[in-house]
Amino acid sequence: METDDEKYDIGRYDSARDSDQRSDRDTKRSEAKYQKLSAAHKRKHPEQSCFDGAFQSSPANDLPEVKRGRKRKHYLLGDLWLPGEVSVLFGETGVGKSIFAVQIAESIANGYGLALFPRPRPCRVAYVDIENSAEQFRDRYSCASNVLGRLPVRHQFPRRLERAAATDPTIPEAFNGDVRRYLRHSIRLLFQQSKADIFVVDSLSGLESPSGGSSDIVRWMRFFREVASEGYSILVVARSKPRRRHTNSDTGRPSPVFSPLSLLDVPRPIADMAHSVFAIGTSTIGPDIRYVKHLSSHSAQIYFGAERVLTYRIERSPGVQANTPAKPNATEPAPKIVRIANPNLRVLNPEL
Repeated sequence: METDDEKYDIGRYDSARDSDQRSDRDTKRSEAKYQKLSAAHKRKHPEQSCFDGAFQSSPANDLPEVKRGRKRKHYLLGDLWLPGEVSVLFGETGVGKSIFAVQIAESIANGYGLALFPRPRPCRVAYVDIENSAEQFRDRYSCASNVLGRLPVRHQFPRRLERAAATDPTIPEAFNGDVRRYLRHSIRLLFQQSKADIFVVDSLSGLESPSGGSSDIVRWMRFFREVASEGYSILVVARSKPRRRHTNSDTGRPSPVFSPLSLLDVPRPIADMAHSVFAIGTSTIGPDIRYVKHLSSHSAQIYFGAERVLTYRIERSPGVQANTPAKPNATEPAPKIVRIANPNLRVLNPEL
């Protein structure tokens, strides 16, 4: 028969409670270990736990209906450069790529269009000048004043056009001296902080590393494609390869005439990854004649045929003089106001 002390032994219940607590800790520890192993397995094999894909299948006839009264297609430079695309303008050194690129940016900012291209909607454009200094850009778009003693007259760009250039070459310590990575970071910040959605990057050669080769071009083109997928439109100015010359069939020697521009004159990653590629070259008609040729497009037909190209003349427009109306009873002649248009490309064959 149990005594009162044996019947109310508190130690027996304390030991049972400690045993339950130990079992709870072991259970929680095992659950935490299982969750950790499960998370590691999901990271290593995401295909076994992810059931959402990027593609959706539907009958071919179930296409979105075209709404009536929709707005016309928006263009930047005809089919050569459409909104949301990465287009590449390339040509050899000194052919006038930068002049043409600035003229494209100015036409979009003003909304007046170029030559035969549809008129774009006026938009804010950022011209990313990587190769030219501020002084070089100023001198290119300035001319001497016709009024003695006056300062040179600068071309007046539209307010919607802004120019971006590198200011501080110092690389932060966080980038460990990686210049290209810092440049990509800086350009992405420029895209995010600017009020513009349209960018002209002049030029790709200023972003490439001397030893990067085609891999560096692939990284930059992939970067531009990624940025364009966020709603930006980017025109990249690139330099062509060394030009090929025609071969004389009689002598077998190269002739002094270069072969027409083609996709063979641009690095292969550019031709593969750009939405549209067009080139500007020097014509054999004269040293001041340029032609623009559409070479490839992923979303539109080629704007110009193989034999028909758009021909331009590159020239500096003369200054336009206008006399300010004189005040009544003015004894001195009114001062002259001199304006200068920018160096531009003027179309020669509008019948195309």
